Amino acid sequence: MITKLFDGKPLPISRGQEAMIYGENYGARDAKAILIEGRELYGKLDVQKMTESIYSAAADQEALRMICVKEDGKYYLQLRDKLDSGDVVFLRDHDNKNDVIRDVLESVSGSVELDKSLFRVRVYSLSDELHIIAVIIHHLIADNITLSVVMSDILSRYEGKTRSVPAPFSRFIQEEAQFAASDAGMKQIEHWKKEMEGYIPLKGDGGGVPYDVISSTSFKVPAVKLTEIGKELKVSPFVLLLSAAHIALGQVQGSNDTTIGLAFANRMDRKFRETAGYLAHMVQNRMKDADRSDKIGFVKAVAKKMSQNIRDQRLSHYAPGARVNIGMQGDPLHMKKDLFNGKETVRIPFDFDRNVDYLMISIVPGAESYTIYLICDPAVYSLDLARRITKGIADSISEIIGSEDCLYD
Repeated sequence: MITKLFDGKPLPISRGQEAMIYGENYGARDAKAILIEGRELYGKLDVQKMTESIYSAAADQEALRMICVKEDGKYYLQLRDKLDSGDVVFLRDHDNKNDVIRDVLESVSGSVELDKSLFRVRVYSLSDELHIIAVIIHHLIADNITLSVVMSDILSRYEGKTRSVPAPFSRFIQEEAQFAASDAGMKQIEHWKKEMEGYIPLKGDGGGVPYDVISSTSFKVPAVKLTEIGKELKVSPFVLLLSAAHIALGQVQGSNDTTIGLAFANRMDRKFRETAGYLAHMVQNRMKDADRSDKIGFVKAVAKKMSQNIRDQRLSHYAPGARVNIGMQGDPLHMKKDLFNGKETVRIPFDFDRNVDYLMISIVPGAESYTIYLICDPAVYSLDLARRITKGIADSISEIIGSEDCLYD
């Protein structure tokens, strides 16, 4: 039964979430947009205790109880009081890991009933001592970080570890809305509207400090040279740096298909670190099969793609972030292993065709130089990978602006 809504009313979905529903970015697979996290568990399984752990996690994490409803042609998120009994399933009729993986993928291969449930858990017992738990969440309410948060939350509860109650997602929504209505929030929205449509002078509040609880690598770019080249090419400094990030990402991946999301909402506050949820305020900037050897031509191609995308982006009334999620095609994750009955658990890779993982870049403008931070959580991402990408961005932007003065840390 739905008895509780955000501030007494449904929560409008963002343009990015709407694009998922209609499959605007990647077609049918984007329309389903399911994220899956699996772990091997060793030891005796207390079914009752595991059930209680899953339900209590959902009781504390509002996003796990969200559903998406359609009213008068528009989609909204609503909250349920609790999970339905069918959202948590225990199974014993599978012999091996491959059978489990196949069963999980088949369970999400059909149509998705957005108004029924966006979060499910399947627990498989292959023997009395070996089990697999699969957390299945729709991308409307989760990102890859949310998957890790939820899995860790469930297993920690099962192990009886003391946990603080996560800040509610509705509080995050409220604070985002308040910020967006403030002078600083409106200034950021105007800043990003201009940044995404071409060159603006070096001013405006588009930066911020890096997340204070995760590791980062950084480098500096001389502001005068950056803005000078931007004026020549009729693009903003942001476009130049975005292009350099695409080039570096492609070099590290060995791929000519990179996706960088221009984020409009990131949970960068420490108190929301363990809060499950996602608003998908993001413009996808995907560069596929573009000529990256012609750096200047590539910059113009990135600017053109971004200008096209921003026209289709309905800027949310929630605050846009001044950071950029860099999409990593493939699987660079170094997942932190949780404990189960005192033993490390093993992550189960699901061969799902939507596999994009994220690092984060923060661009802080200054009068003399721009500081670029590539940020990652060392418990989730390889810091060495972040350093290699950061070095690649520094080298690429040096070549684009014709300056050797980029200082890599």
